[in-house]
Amino acid sequence: MSAVTHFPPSLPHLPLLLSLLHPLPHPTLLPATSWALHYVLLAHLSLVALIPFELDRAAGVGAGESVWAVAVRAGSEGRGKEAEAGAVLAARLMAR
Repeated sequence: MSAVTHFPPSLPHLPLLLSLLHPLPHPTLLPATSWALHYVLLAHLSLVALIPFELDRAAGVGAGESVWAVAVRAGSEGRGKEAEAGAVLAARLMAR
C-alpha cells in the first residue's frame, strides 16, 4: 500500500501542518523520540507541496515562504531522517 493513501495531499492540511512545523524548534531542544513525528509531518508537507497551484492561494499570504523556511531549517539543522525529509521537501518545492 502506498503512502499516498495514508497521507492524501489535500488543502485543509496545509495550514495545520504549517502551524505544527513553523517555526521548527531547534533540534537540540527536542527529545530524541520526536524525530519520527517531525519526519512524518515533513513527509506529509512534501506531498501537500505538490499541489498544482500557488501555496499562498491554498493557505494564505506567506504560506510559500513558511514552507520554504521549514524545508531549509529541517534540511540544515535536522538530524538523520528529519534532514532527509527536509531535503525532499526542498527538492519538491524547487521542482515546482
